[in-house]
Amino acid sequence: MPFFSVIVPVFNVESYLWTCVNSILDQDYGDYELILVDDGSTDQSGAICDKIASLHENVVVIHKANGGLSDARNVGLKKAQGEYVVFIDSDDYIDPGSFNALYCELQQLKNPEVLVTQIKRVYDDGQIQYVDKHMPVDLLNAGGKDRVIRWMFTFSKGLWPTVRYIVNRKVVLMYNLRFPVGYLHEDIQWTARLFACANSIMCSKLYWYNHRMDRSGSITSQYNTKRTMDVIEMVVRNCDDEIYLRLDPDLREIVFRRMITSLFISLRYSKYASDIQLGKIAKTLEINQKLLSRYSALKYKLFLLLCRLFGFRLCLQLLYRF
Repeated sequence: MPFFSVIVPVFNVESYLWTCVNSILDQDYGDYELILVDDGSTDQSGAICDKIASLHENVVVIHKANGGLSDARNVGLKKAQGEYVVFIDSDDYIDPGSFNALYCELQQLKNPEVLVTQIKRVYDDGQIQYVDKHMPVDLLNAGGKDRVIRWMFTFSKGLWPTVRYIVNRKVVLMYNLRFPVGYLHEDIQWTARLFACANSIMCSKLYWYNHRMDRSGSITSQYNTKRTMDVIEMVVRNCDDEIYLRLDPDLREIVFRRMITSLFISLRYSKYASDIQLGKIAKTLEINQKLLSRYSALKYKLFLLLCRLFGFRLCLQLLYRF
């Protein structure tokens, strides 16, 4: 059984795939399997995956019909055999020595169920942003899971990305953790449930992951109303999920407040909505206003109050317009 199962969903990234995979295969730590999930690519990505697998015994390729990022990750999880699962997006890449450093940290921290790592955002103009560079790693590790949750869900500027978390596969199996298929921003549900289910969560200072920003054609560069509707539905559904009863009430409130904050941030995309779509968003907010108001920060509570006074549709039309 390999120590790491590295899952890379692949869809129409022929220009980036070699860079991503070579950054993995060039690691000086070899106890891993690489699972490339070709999610119905229509360019040469599938053929590139097959070429790579023909040259490396520890590379497995799965070809499947297009089902989206969540479905591809779920297929990779079913195939994984490693002790820890690592997610890497196929248009990103990792630094040399990353796997060895991650292995050493996991051993030093006595194999936590989740290791929170650090990521870099890499822009086309060469700018690099170190996410959460002021994160008090030593202090958080001394305080255990509760302290990590409080800091991450209150202060982190990069909480949700799945690629940030190295996960012991037994947690995935024990709680049947999966990505919600058919949704954008699927990381919200995965990450929140991961924090709820894992018994031990530790943090790392290692910046090992390079996340490309503003890539043309990437999911995150495509702004549409589905983003807003998916986030609303996902957050509302999770706030009613019994899985979060594993957390103390005050921690649950911190988690839900951050999720709802992300919901309100997603409302900025409502400016792209048609009249019909805007009506659906307004109706969904109105139906769930009691839940949203319960966990919202003050400024969002005020927004909901204005919605009740002047109408949800009108307030949405004015929100984030300037």
